[in-house]
Amino acid sequence: MVATTPSRSAVLPRMPIEVSAVGGCVLAGLAVGVAGVAGVIAVLGCLFIFAVARNPFVGIVALVVATPLLSGFARGFPVPFLRPHELVLFATLAGVGLAGGIGMLEGRRWRLDLQPIDIAFAALAFFGSVVPVLLSIGRSRPIDGAGLGQVVILPKYLLLFLLFRGVVRTPKQVRSVILLAGAIGAVLAVVGIGQSFVNEQVNDLLLSVGYQETDYLLSGRGTATTGNSIIYGTVMALLVPLALSLLFSHVADPVAGARWKKRSTAAFAGAAGLFFLGVLSSGQFSPTAAVIVGITVAVVAARKAHYFYAFPPAAALGVAAIWPQVRGRIEEFQQTDGLPVSWQTRIDNLQRFYLPEFSDGFNRVFGVRLDVTADYDQVIGEEVFLESGYIWFVWVGGIFLLLAAIGFLLTGFHRTRPRMHSGDPWVRAAATAAVSAFIYIALLLPIDQHLTFRASTDLFVMLLAASMVATKAPVSLERES
Repeated sequence: MVATTPSRSAVLPRMPIEVSAVGGCVLAGLAVGVAGVAGVIAVLGCLFIFAVARNPFVGIVALVVATPLLSGFARGFPVPFLRPHELVLFATLAGVGLAGGIGMLEGRRWRLDLQPIDIAFAALAFFGSVVPVLLSIGRSRPIDGAGLGQVVILPKYLLLFLLFRGVVRTPKQVRSVILLAGAIGAVLAVVGIGQSFVNEQVNDLLLSVGYQETDYLLSGRGTATTGNSIIYGTVMALLVPLALSLLFSHVADPVAGARWKKRSTAAFAGAAGLFFLGVLSSGQFSPTAAVIVGITVAVVAARKAHYFYAFPPAAALGVAAIWPQVRGRIEEFQQTDGLPVSWQTRIDNLQRFYLPEFSDGFNRVFGVRLDVTADYDQVIGEEVFLESGYIWFVWVGGIFLLLAAIGFLLTGFHRTRPRMHSGDPWVRAAATAAVSAFIYIALLLPIDQHLTFRASTDLFVMLLAASMVATKAPVSLERES
């Protein structure tokens, strides 16, 4: 959240990379002998924090790379209560905080300059964390670990958003974020598509390196490194409009050389096609709906309606390429008289466990409780999920959180939409992806918690912050006049 940092610091002087590497190896060796693997992790964490303090963009790069790759590990590995990518986030925040402390020692002062999107996001986090806890205390409702786990989700995304808003300050940095996200997304797409054809072999490889075993992973659908086919498909759906926006920008670029235009066109078209196949390999309907929204937004933003003609044949080829997943979902409808089992189970859980709680008028206004499962798994013998975002808002934070969420979606859409016409193609691409996310999140919240999905929401927040690069940083350090 530090917009600018000094190029040189009296507290953290620059050090040759060779000296740093040798020093790090020595510290790691001592840590192995004293505390084993935990000591190595601690040393590497400290070195990472110092690296972020020297250059906060190091933390941004680490988050873009680590979030999709590490989100599929179980919570509590290697640090209790956290997933690995969350550990990277808090280590990055610690590094930025250290840089801010050093700036204050060097005579700088903090400056707060919040934009409407920052305020809307902060309100969402406040009504999704502080208010639900106060309401639970006031109504003598229990507060346990599971409940606290629900109310820290939105503040965590706020911290991620403010971090990217404060550190990613130039179009060049936006380009780096997008290229990294695209490269990691391509890896995920290849893994997810591979699961459609050689599911057992790919899953064995993922499990062998420590990824968490989940029902989604064993379902035969693409999950890649996320462990959840809906999350994986949503990540792919967010990357499609990102790649399409860059494709349309470079095709329309009047000053690009013929060779560069041909290469960039092939690269971005190939990336968009790969991500689209990734969406299909997830075998989930909500990411498919999300990618339709994303394609529509990208084409409308490019103001080239005739581009729509290219998508039906592309979609047909995609379906043919990922036919095992498509056939599996079609068979689910053919094997039942009505909805697929997964859909019917979701409806039954809402009607049986969650909606009856709102018969109490106070619950409709002040929420039910922090924990959304509340031991329902003991009733039916398996874990129960609240798979409706809008109901989740009311359940946890009452009408206050629901209104804050709607306000955030409307404010974000209003503030991001003009940036789809930015003069920089990379900022334009980030804004296009963010706008498509606002639309499909609003449309899909009745059936899924798309605003609180790990990995996919992280990527959405990163791109949303990147699209705001032209606005002032919410928190910055300035020299005393």
